[in-house]
Amino acid sequence: MFPVECKSDLPVDHMLITSVSVRGMLGPMTVWVSKESGEDTEEDGSKMDTDDIGNVAAAAASLRYQAAVNARGPRESGVISISVHSSSWHKIYEREHSPSTRDFVELKLDTPIKLRPNQLRGIYIHSKNPGDEAVVYDNQKEEYTHDDKFLIIRPGLAHLCNKPFGRSTIWGWGSPWRENREFVGRLSYGKY
Repeated sequence: MFPVECKSDLPVDHMLITSVSVRGMLGPMTVWVSKESGEDTEEDGSKMDTDDIGNVAAAAASLRYQAAVNARGPRESGVISISVHSSSWHKIYEREHSPSTRDFVELKLDTPIKLRPNQLRGIYIHSKNPGDEAVVYDNQKEEYTHDDKFLIIRPGLAHLCNKPFGRSTIWGWGSPWRENREFVGRLSYGKY
C-alpha cells in the first residue's frame, strides 16, 4: 500500500494509471485505489465501526506520516491521510496469476486510476497467497520511491495477511502492517 501523487509542474489536466506490474509468488491478486476526499463512508452510507478504527490506528498513523514527509505544494503544512480500512478503498482489479519471481507481471486495471495535479491517492496491491513472498516489496531507502516530471511514488506499508485489509499475521501476533516499505514494480500511465 503506497501513496501516488500527480505533480503540477507541467501543464497536465490529469493522469490515468492504466496498469501496475509486480513480481512474486502472486496467485489470486487484487488492486485497490483509495477513495477520493468525501468518499470515506461505507457503501450504505454508514461510518466506520469504532472497533475497526482502533485496530488500524497505528497503521493509519504510519501511512499518514510517510505521506506527509516533505509534502509539496498546498499540503506542506497539512497531513495526508490514507486509511487502511476497507471502506476507504475501491477494488479495481481481481485475477489469478502464476508465480513470477524474476519478471514483472502486468495487471491491467479494470478501471484506470485518475489523478489531477496535486492529487494524491493510495494504491494497494494484494495477494491471497499466505506468507511473505506473494508480492515483492523493499525496505524504504529514500524519501521518495520514485519522482519524475509527472508523479511521485511515496513509501508506504507492506501487508502480510492473505485477506485484503485483514488483521491476522503470519506469526499469529502483532500487526500485519510493516512500516517504511517501498513499491517494487512499474506503473503505466498516460498524461492528458
